[in-house]
Amino acid sequence: MVVVPGFWLEPNEGGEKQSGDSVGSVSDVGIAVLDFGSQTAQLIVRRIRELGVYSELFPYDVAEATIRSFAPWGIILSGGPASVYEPGAPPLPSWLHATSLPVLGICYGFQRMSLEGGGRLCRLAAANTGPRRFRLRQAKTPCLPGPPANNRSG
Repeated sequence: MVVVPGFWLEPNEGGEKQSGDSVGSVSDVGIAVLDFGSQTAQLIVRRIRELGVYSELFPYDVAEATIRSFAPWGIILSGGPASVYEPGAPPLPSWLHATSLPVLGICYGFQRMSLEGGGRLCRLAAANTGPRRFRLRQAKTPCLPGPPANNRSG
């Protein structure tokens, strides 16, 4: 089950939109996945659909009008093969900075959000593949009142 404030989304068969469903049903919920070249972008879309939430894959430079017509409840930014520091690395769409939708960045998408939001990224000595231990520098924020019990990703 996926929990959205005020809604509990139960899986439906196939996660596809169905005509005639009432407002607030699972089929009215959509997640837009912006593809930055990840090998797993289609897997992300499929897993969301398996949860009973409709999702669609769009190129990273999708027009704002296309996303508006899809009317998603949230946006996921996929990973990708590029480094955010490479010349010509794909930027976030300019309209994304002003959206009021929740945005989740995965890998490259998260790094791009961090960098364009004024953050600083540090290169690791070894490539970051698979689970990693991490350290939380600011333990208390409105979204995270304290350090997680398990500080391991993956």
